[in-house]
Amino acid sequence: MRHRHAPAALFATVLAVTACGAPPKPAPASAPFLSPAPSPSATPVKPAFTQLDYDDYCRNHGVTATVTLQGIRDDPAVRRGLVTLTNATDRDCTIVERASIVLTDADGEVVRVPRDYVDQPRPAAPVTLEPGTSAFQGIKWTTCDRSEESCRVGSGLRFNLESVVPPSPAELEGFPPGGGDAITMASLQLGTTQPTPRGVVAW
Repeated sequence: MRHRHAPAALFATVLAVTACGAPPKPAPASAPFLSPAPSPSATPVKPAFTQLDYDDYCRNHGVTATVTLQGIRDDPAVRRGLVTLTNATDRDCTIVERASIVLTDADGEVVRVPRDYVDQPRPAAPVTLEPGTSAFQGIKWTTCDRSEESCRVGSGLRFNLESVVPPSPAELEGFPPGGGDAITMASLQLGTTQPTPRGVVAW
C-alpha cells in the first residue's frame, strides 16, 4: 500500500511546488498618458487694431499742436510738457500711437536729440477725434549745460503725425520767452497719445 500511494503523493508535491514557484504573468502595459487637446475658444480674439483708410488718419495739416510746459518736480534737470493735439477739420480722424516731437532752432531746422518712445502713461491705443476735440500726450526731457558737447539747444518744437512730410510748428505755452536758444535737451522721451489728459505727464 505504501508503494501504491507514494507516487501519487510525490506527484501532488511536485504539482504544488511547480504551482507555487511559477512566475506571475506580466501585467499588460498601460497606455501612455495623453493630455486632452485644448478646445477651441468659443469667442475669436479680435485684433488690437484694424487698418484704416488713408483719409481716416489725422495728418499734420488738419491738426494743431500745443505744448504746455509743466512745473518742475523732484529733479530740477527734468522738464515735462503736455502735448494737446486738436482736430481742426470738419471730419473725424484717428491718431494711432503718438505724435513725433522734435526740437528746432531759430530757423526752424530740426536739432537732433536722442529720443526714446515709451509706453507711458499706458500702452498706445488708437484715438479717434471728432472735429474740434483733442488727444493728449506727455513728453519728458533732460536739460543740460550749453557748454557741454552733448547738449542740444533750440528755440522751438515741431510735431509730426506722418513720416513722409516735414514736421509742423507747435505752439508753446509756459516756456521762457523765445527768440533765442531757450530750450536745452540732452535726451527726449515721448509718451503715448491718450483720449484724456489724466496722467499723461505723471511719469
